[in-house]
Amino acid sequence: MTLTAAHPTSARVACSGCERTHRWKPERAGKKARCKCGGVLRFPREDPSRAREPEESHPLADDPDVEVVPLRTWREHWQRRTDNLLRMLALNLRKLEWMLAIDDETRVRFLELMHEVRATDDQLKAMFYPGVPTPIEGRNFGGKGFRSTWQEAIVGVGCALNQRRDEDDNYTGDVAAPLIRDLGVGLAMGYRPEEVLAAQLGKASSPMNGGRQGQGGRDLHWGDLDRGVLVATAPLAIAASTTTGLALAMRKRGESRVCVSFVGDGASSQGDWYESLNFAGVRKLPHIFFVQNNRVALGTAVGRQSAVDLFADKAAAAGIPSFTVDGANPEELYAATKVARVYAF
Repeated sequence: MTLTAAHPTSARVACSGCERTHRWKPERAGKKARCKCGGVLRFPREDPSRAREPEESHPLADDPDVEVVPLRTWREHWQRRTDNLLRMLALNLRKLEWMLAIDDETRVRFLELMHEVRATDDQLKAMFYPGVPTPIEGRNFGGKGFRSTWQEAIVGVGCALNQRRDEDDNYTGDVAAPLIRDLGVGLAMGYRPEEVLAAQLGKASSPMNGGRQGQGGRDLHWGDLDRGVLVATAPLAIAASTTTGLALAMRKRGESRVCVSFVGDGASSQGDWYESLNFAGVRKLPHIFFVQNNRVALGTAVGRQSAVDLFADKAAAAGIPSFTVDGANPEELYAATKVARVYAF
């Protein structure tokens, strides 16, 4: 048995062809019908005679002082977002200013250093593959090599750093912790190609001796703090922890110096790097983090170890402004480093 209750509505729908009106009924909701005159009747889905209840407004729309996240009101949250946007806009404009200020002499310096990197890299390749004859008959000296090919533009970062010395010729400038593929940083900070080759061959004349005179070098894990270059480390992310500690010491001493660490796309997924990034952000240390997406990562594809759209987005979690620049353009790297160095203070 079906019981149909009368629908107490006074709503009526007008015909499109005449002035006659027709009552709205639930069974007609959302349907079309024909009037006797041939006109079209369009019945709304809801009873038009029933006034809609006003929607309950969100408290944030009425009171900007409502706490939207712990210990932060909606007003404070919005102000912080706005400040971040304006800060990034200002930093990008400053980066553009630095790029436009690069003179021809600096561009020539970039080109010279990049040619040095490629020539040294080619010589290392010739040593790695065919090998170098040794005193033992029938044997060649080979070795493990990490190529700097296609990363020559990193010289722009080294050229942007302060490499000053005091009156006693002690190094008091910025400190960099390049990767073994960042040969350009070392050359830009004072290394000579023959010193790199001497280290690779284990020559006693190599300055990359770990502080032990006459001990020679050790492949491409090169560095010399007397030139502001920290020895390359393995695992790679450890260098970021070391430079973060150095940056903390510089801040406590009141020194106008910055530290720069480099990692690839793979090392940016390691815990050491994240902890260093977070600590530097909290303490507001004079530290610049470079993530080079060279798609190496010892064979791990980018999409298998990071889900961010841009590697620069990782800095947002630590409250650190970040840029995405062309790693094959030394001018962009130079300008970004200059801006980051000023911001670090």
